[in-house]
Amino acid sequence: MQYFYLLDGIQHVFFNNKLKIMDYYMKFNTFISDIIKKLENDDIILIVSDHGQKKGLHTDYGFYSSNIKLYLENPKISDFKDIIEKLVINNKR
Repeated sequence: MQYFYLLDGIQHVFFNNKLKIMDYYMKFNTFISDIIKKLENDDIILIVSDHGQKKGLHTDYGFYSSNIKLYLENPKISDFKDIIEKLVINNKR
C-alpha cells in the first residue's frame, strides 16, 4: 500500500499549465505500468484518488482503477476501507 500526493500537488502548482500536468500523469502512468508488469497472477492493484474532479471542482466521489472487478458506481473515498480490508484478509499468503 502506498500513498502518492504528487499528482494532487502538481495540479495545484501547475493549474494553468495543462501540458505540464499531463506530462506528470503520463510519467505516473508509465510508473504504474512498470509495477503491473511485475505483478503475480493473484496480486491485486487498486488505485484510488482521494477525490474526484468535475469541471475543476472537487467532488465527494473518488476515482478508482483496479485489475479486478469491484462493481462500484460513484464510490466515496470512505467506501474503499471495507473493500481494502476484505482484499487484504482474503488474499494473505
